[in-house]
Amino acid sequence: MNYKELEALRKSASDTISIAEYHGNICSYLCCSIDSFDDLLPSEKSDDQSSVSIQVLEFRNALLDLIEETSNALNSSDLPFLLLLPNDNESLEKRTTTLSMWCQGFIDGLGLIVSENSSDIGESSMSLLTEIIEDFSQKFTKDTVSLHIRSWCLPNEETRSELHSIDKIKAVLNKYKDKEIFFVSDDKNMKDNFGEYNIITYNRKSDINRDNTLSIK
Repeated sequence: MNYKELEALRKSASDTISIAEYHGNICSYLCCSIDSFDDLLPSEKSDDQSSVSIQVLEFRNALLDLIEETSNALNSSDLPFLLLLPNDNESLEKRTTTLSMWCQGFIDGLGLIVSENSSDIGESSMSLLTEIIEDFSQKFTKDTVSLHIRSWCLPNEETRSELHSIDKIKAVLNKYKDKEIFFVSDDKNMKDNFGEYNIITYNRKSDINRDNTLSIK
């Protein structure tokens, strides 16, 4: 199921957590090898132990399918994993807002894992991790514009390459000059294309042939 379909199920179930935030939670659990998701999923029983609505059960089952799909994507050597976000036809504002929700879900999930496993981590390490998580989460405010840029430059993505336009991206970002811009990308040319911003790069060690993104950062 795609983002739109899952969001429709979420709204039908009257769940207040966005599907992007759910996906962020799920990814944090999977990255930390947590295999129990009961505390993330809608309960199968209400507070009085009566059965919940069919809409809630449908949404719960859809999330279980999402967990399995995400796990398979994260463990695949083909790197098919993608953040669960609105499609490219949606507005930049909606996509960036949803990205921030995904990040918040991932951070919240990681924070929960750290707190519940503090005895295994050690007091000093837990304190440091908690501080890092809290500091990072506070950087996202109503004035933050978060953008994930896809270059669509892999061999199986030629049909979507026209979606990648640096000029169009810059034109939109110029409308948010008074905002804090935060974006992530797998494109090795981002530093040259967006030199007016503060760019942080890291060397990605991978044996996978990424064709024209061999020097990916």
